[in-house]
Amino acid sequence: MTSLTTLIQTAPFDGETRKLIMDKLPTLSADQKREITELAWTMIAAEYENTLTTQTDLMLADMEEGKKIYQPSDFRELSDQLAVDVAKKLELSGTSDEIKQVKDQLAQYATASDQLSNQP
Repeated sequence: MTSLTTLIQTAPFDGETRKLIMDKLPTLSADQKREITELAWTMIAAEYENTLTTQTDLMLADMEEGKKIYQPSDFRELSDQLAVDVAKKLELSGTSDEIKQVKDQLAQYATASDQLSNQP
């Protein structure tokens, strides 16, 4: 789907960490690359979820203040647009199949992110 290099560049790693990973990438084992892939997807999913929550909260606040009325479809469209934005960052063409794959990955790793944050 997406190269590990693109995932590393898309995930919200700080610059120093990104450079360190990229420098060591050729020498990493398959297991290490898998772990980095999972970490990158978890970070991308967390960023997606945070943006979705923030934008949804803003929309709900607008509704509470009587500034705007949103329909349920507006919230679905927001989620869809954010998934398209992630796909573009991952340098995908944005076909419906690719968007579905991105949504599946986001859902999978959002769940993993939630499980990690709930551990003692």
